[in-house]
Amino acid sequence: MKKIFVPEEIIFAPTQECNLKCAHCFVSRTNEKLNIEKSLQFLKDAINDGVTRVGFSGGEPFLFLDFLCEISKAVVEAGVYFDKLMTNAVSFKDNACMKQAIEKIFNSGFDGTFGISFDAFHLQKIEKVADFIKTVEAVYKERNHVSLICTKKDSLNSKTILMLNQLAEKLGVSLKKDNSGFPVELVYKDKLETFMNDMLLYDIIPIETIDFIAKDALDESAWQSNSWFHEDFCSGPGHVYYIHSNGNVASCCGYANECDSLILGNINTMSYKEISEKAKISCKKGFLRIVYKTGLLKEAKKLEKKRYVFPGSGRTKENCLFCRYFLQEFRGER
Repeated sequence: MKKIFVPEEIIFAPTQECNLKCAHCFVSRTNEKLNIEKSLQFLKDAINDGVTRVGFSGGEPFLFLDFLCEISKAVVEAGVYFDKLMTNAVSFKDNACMKQAIEKIFNSGFDGTFGISFDAFHLQKIEKVADFIKTVEAVYKERNHVSLICTKKDSLNSKTILMLNQLAEKLGVSLKKDNSGFPVELVYKDKLETFMNDMLLYDIIPIETIDFIAKDALDESAWQSNSWFHEDFCSGPGHVYYIHSNGNVASCCGYANECDSLILGNINTMSYKEISEKAKISCKKGFLRIVYKTGLLKEAKKLEKKRYVFPGSGRTKENCLFCRYFLQEFRGER
């Protein structure tokens, strides 16, 4: 049988503690932290089974720096790739502590991207984010280790754009925008064109965007679309092992990844083999078969055909939101 769930990445959420309280965040706040030894063992077994990338999420990962460093050392030793280390960039007591933390990450071998969540939801102090970016550039001695991730919502986009303009001013760079007027890059103009720096005239910090998803899956404002979401069999948030701070292993990094049907087991009580076997069972006859084989869109249309009444105008463009709604309303999960 051909595998339909093929995880290529582990995303560790070492802690769910955070220094910010963002209105759009649906991550549960607990004091639990990932066990380093158990995480290292899971990482080793997953790499032997084909996982090739490792990233970090949260909570705020910098609040558990020792975890980041120990996992980073293991990733380097195994010879696999780093993905993003998601951060709000402002969890540090002062600039000296920030520099010390970034240097420690650097010395542990992390050479992935610091993905900075930056928008009107987070409302960080612009100066602190600018200082973080400058410090990363100074420690790594290059500019390709930072990206910005902005959550877009029509009512707040203008404020996010204002923040991006202010950040560009602090960094002394310009903004490149798309046809809609939303920024897509911070552009440095001082890179010299030589054979020693790959013939590029500019350095950039990419600006990635994600669409706002209502915290409540029943929120009628999230169900105002004239058409359903595009079926991609969760190729975006799926095909990862997302390790929550309590040790639970989810099969995606999306909006519903705390729901039981997407939890494959727990690294504190189960081996990698047991967790991967549970994934195979779910792919054969459980919820993962719907997610990765038959598709969530098929479930939405089946319900629509039965004249099931959805919230709002009855459709949503967000497959993650539908996933959570489906699990909530038809499987009793929260």
